[in-house]
Amino acid sequence: MLQDQKYEFDELQHQCLSVETYHKIFHHFNFTMKVNMCDSTESTSMLFFAEVKEIMGQRMYLCCPLEPYENGHCYACKNQGMDDLKHAVIGAFERCSPNTVFPYMYESDSSDDFVPVRLEDEAEDESCYVFDDELRSGFCWYEY
Repeated sequence: MLQDQKYEFDELQHQCLSVETYHKIFHHFNFTMKVNMCDSTESTSMLFFAEVKEIMGQRMYLCCPLEPYENGHCYACKNQGMDDLKHAVIGAFERCSPNTVFPYMYESDSSDDFVPVRLEDEAEDESCYVFDDELRSGFCWYEY
């Protein structure tokens, strides 16, 4: 029962940002929570999967605990080499298609460089620039 347990954020383990289209952006996370019964001082670590997505300006969230054996499939994360990020087996999250690739290319590893990078599928749209330092921080800002 959830009310008999205390949850405390422990550690962000993995994350993966995916842009399927300009209007379909999602971010997958694995993190651990320390869980203990309210009447106990001992805690256990529990792994969670979370998705934060924005589709056509609407933000949606999914979060669920993972069983130790659980590792659902996600083309978006796999195609970016994020094999360690574990996904729920249930189909409630975005997976992309097998041929989806991450559309960003880095010109430099320096965070001092602010080189705008264009999304491939929005090449004529001036509002869809992101800066390489924003990609490294896990945040993308778009002008709507």
